[in-house]
Amino acid sequence: MKTELAPTSSPMKVREAQSLVSILVVATLVAGGLFTHPIFSSAPFRGLNVIATVPVNGHPHGIAFDTLNGEIYATNFNTGTVSVINGSTNTVVANVSLGEYSFPVGIVFDSLNGNLYVSDTGKDEFQGAVSVISGSTNAALATISVGTRYDHPEGIAFDKANGLVYVSMDGSLRVLTINGSTNSQVGVVRPYSAPGYVAYDSTDGNLYTVGTNGPVSVINGSNNQLAATVPYGGNPVAIAYDSYNNDIYVLSAEPNATTVIDCSTNMVIRNVSSSSAPSAIAFDPLNGAVFETFPAGPSSPGSLSLINDSTTTLITSTRVGTMPLGVAFDSLNGDVYVANQVSGTVSVVSPSSTPTTTTTNSKTSSSRGNSGIPEYPFVPVAAIAVVFAVVLSYVAARRIARPPPLKPSLRFSNGLSSRSHKQNTCSAL
Repeated sequence: MKTELAPTSSPMKVREAQSLVSILVVATLVAGGLFTHPIFSSAPFRGLNVIATVPVNGHPHGIAFDTLNGEIYATNFNTGTVSVINGSTNTVVANVSLGEYSFPVGIVFDSLNGNLYVSDTGKDEFQGAVSVISGSTNAALATISVGTRYDHPEGIAFDKANGLVYVSMDGSLRVLTINGSTNSQVGVVRPYSAPGYVAYDSTDGNLYTVGTNGPVSVINGSNNQLAATVPYGGNPVAIAYDSYNNDIYVLSAEPNATTVIDCSTNMVIRNVSSSSAPSAIAFDPLNGAVFETFPAGPSSPGSLSLINDSTTTLITSTRVGTMPLGVAFDSLNGDVYVANQVSGTVSVVSPSSTPTTTTTNSKTSSSRGNSGIPEYPFVPVAAIAVVFAVVLSYVAARRIARPPPLKPSLRFSNGLSSRSHKQNTCSAL
């Protein structure tokens, strides 16, 4: 007696299974590309909630976050001080005095030595300077002279690759370079036009400066030479680098707009107009979120807007203090800190997934975005459809390619089946 196995799947079924497996692979690739697309991976936040309002020692202007100690530093231009806010308790823990004739505006954190550098324009006709604050002791370390009394340092940026601090001199065709190790001036960069603001591109290693009516100057960070210019016309109020998309944002008043420059091509890719002039900008590079402040005049509360990093469309906004001129993102607790100059406070804003009542500033915003609904509802729907197709393809491929259950057929040595043998046996009886 021997056992014969049932036949396996036919060649046609095998080809069908192979086709379905191919569909499965393609669908998987599409799903992977969809989930990693910048639109799909945009900010998950739908709302902004003010969780604290911190009084500071004057009228704050610039603000920066120290990633090493988790503290926030706000420059108070009228008192010549810098207020230090604990990011865990949202309380002022120190006020660093920079001198009687100090007029601090900009501030940047040096992540290599843990110090903070403050651009000080100087009161009245007194000479400006760059002040250095220790992030470990919250005490003034040094004052770096930057030229004559007609030189007014304003914009400031840090280059982690070479450890240099760049300071734009408003009113002169110069950007000073300061060595973070020695706290001394080591060079001068000559942009195309008088720089008012400066930002550092940590991806390409370039420096971007902009002044009234532009253009935007691109400085090669390796040799500090002018590498390119980007056409721009307007009255800039801020410039910042977005590491999430490798873009430069230039905020303008007259006209009220945000200009986005692609750092890989040094070309303008978007101009977003707004109903009021923006004043400051910060980024959450992990979640692809942009935070932009909009003053509403010297006697009215301003607003903080949450913007989609990939499309520059408004998601939501919330009221903050009067005349918000600075904003910083705390990468440790995920909060946003807004320096309100007229109010003399710092607003602490927590992004959340819950929609908030909004105040629209951007003309490109949509009602869907303002209401807290994702700007691209087709993306999650398409993702679900792709996943569903992948699962169905996999199940179908398994069912087609799988052979039917084995049905052993017993045959005796005389060639008769077990049923024939049983019938012959019964007849014999």
